[in-house]
Amino acid sequence: MKAQHESNAIAVNYCGALRWVKLGGTAQPVVPWVAVKYLAIFLACFLALVAIIEFRLATLAKQGQVVSDDWQSENEAINRMNHVKVKSDGNDPVWRSEGIPLPGVKNGNCRILVVGDSFVWGDGYSNVNDIWWRQLERELLHRGYEGIEVVAAGLNGASTQDQLHWLRDLELMERLDPDLVVLGYVTNDPDTKDAQGHYYVKQIGRDVRIPRWRGLDRTLGLAAPHLATQLKQQLTRKWESRLTDAYPYGEWERKLLEPPNLDAYRSVVLELGEFIRRTRTPFFAVTLPNSPQRDYFEARYHPIAPIFAAAGLPFHNLVDDFVRAYPSDGAGLKWGINPANGHPGRASTRFYARDVGDILERDFPDLLGPKTVRRRVEPSINDWMPPDANVRRVGIGQWELVYPEAGALAPRLPLGKPHVVLAFAEPVAIRGVKVSGARLRASELHLASVDPAAGVERKELQALGPRNGDDAVWQLSGVPGADHVNTLRLAAQFDAPANDAKARTLKVHIEFGDNRVRP
Repeated sequence: MKAQHESNAIAVNYCGALRWVKLGGTAQPVVPWVAVKYLAIFLACFLALVAIIEFRLATLAKQGQVVSDDWQSENEAINRMNHVKVKSDGNDPVWRSEGIPLPGVKNGNCRILVVGDSFVWGDGYSNVNDIWWRQLERELLHRGYEGIEVVAAGLNGASTQDQLHWLRDLELMERLDPDLVVLGYVTNDPDTKDAQGHYYVKQIGRDVRIPRWRGLDRTLGLAAPHLATQLKQQLTRKWESRLTDAYPYGEWERKLLEPPNLDAYRSVVLELGEFIRRTRTPFFAVTLPNSPQRDYFEARYHPIAPIFAAAGLPFHNLVDDFVRAYPSDGAGLKWGINPANGHPGRASTRFYARDVGDILERDFPDLLGPKTVRRRVEPSINDWMPPDANVRRVGIGQWELVYPEAGALAPRLPLGKPHVVLAFAEPVAIRGVKVSGARLRASELHLASVDPAAGVERKELQALGPRNGDDAVWQLSGVPGADHVNTLRLAAQFDAPANDAKARTLKVHIEFGDNRVRP
């Protein structure tokens, strides 16, 4: 007995533990301190690794190299606002909003109708003027063609089959009476339904719901949201690989180019050709690659070109021009409209506008008419976010808006706080801005400008600084980019929580410079 007691004492001294139990008269360590020590070291190393990875991912996210959780949330918010702002729907797909109303009766000028899908509707865009059909009108004005009206019809996910339905069955051609129709061909356009309304090829995310991986959001996502976002993407890819009757987007695009879907699409394009010939309206289709990747897009355009040719419809492939314009840039998040949305960004939409402008000058000079030497631009705000800001012109250079109440849906990035976006129909020169409101306590202003050489909005915002009081004034003389302002972003604070629209009403007075466009 004495020996047993001495043995237990030796064991306790030799191996310290958080807790001991007696088994068969022998003391056994339940949680040895040495195990606790090594577990603590492991956890510390693991947490340090997570912190390093999260820091690196956060840095890459700021640089636009990876998708951040913040930008995913922002992209969802932008599209929620777009669904309020854009009034087009399946019964009337013509693009319209409070700032850009439905096109009326033609006044004798040339009207170009651009038909498309989300590339026309504006998925991810907080400024309609960055969408390519609006860029086309800007480009034609810049070249000296006044009076060219570019209107558009497009809905997210719309196919050529849908677009034929709009033009023929919804009688858009009769309503709008365009002088020219341009179809923006996107790689999902062959998506076709059978006679029963069923898709020939199922797409993951549309026909099969993707798991949201909420468990990661509630655990790792609380401490390392960027890492959780990357892990969710990997889990989604693994989950997608197990499906056999639906396909992730890239593979789905390729399946659209196989029978029976390709045969059905051939019939759709033939019907489109017959309809266009009956209307006797000039028409052409143009590809819209959203990044300069020749191999990726050529594989998706090559089977389609002969289908349009057989239908007698001109089909212009822009991918080679795109690669020549950006020979070393290739793929990447920078080509998207925002870091969480792969729809074409400003460089892409500007490229489309330039190339389509070249096609119009070469093939349709009579429709464009003569160039003018110079014209003065009447500055106008034709788009804003959030939509319920209800921006309206109240005088020369004066607008009124209702600032969003606290917690309301509004743009947050890239400022990192709620704000209002005011977008100009064309880039304008601004000398000064004054913002006033009875309950206004403080405000700050940022501008986004267009590089006049490239015609593309610069990525960096120009911060004009905060102002206190109910009358905030900014002088823009000498401010970089003030001669080509594309948008203003206004953030404001009020003296007390404002529950009614009148208390949050602001007046914006803008002093413009010499706003002239030279071809």
